[in-house]
Amino acid sequence: MTVIGVMPVASARGRVPNTPLMRTALALVFGGALGNLWDRVFHGTVTDFLQFFFGSYEFPSFNAADTMINIGAGLLLIDLWLTRHRQPAPQSGGG
Repeated sequence: MTVIGVMPVASARGRVPNTPLMRTALALVFGGALGNLWDRVFHGTVTDFLQFFFGSYEFPSFNAADTMINIGAGLLLIDLWLTRHRQPAPQSGGG
């Protein structure tokens, strides 16, 4: 849950690239984290409700919030890879 507190501060200070992909990724991660937090606070547990089987193999159970967190994390990695050579914008002001 640290990401909920750290990423907005880093973004506001210009430490995070401000691209549409980054904003989408962060929205998915934050939304998924808040969804799991909501379940934990109001239901006492996070309910996993999606379960898949491939023959005799049982894939680990998960929920929609977990899916959004993982998609967001994947998009974060893609965005970081695509923007790895960009120089950060110079900070204005100074004092």
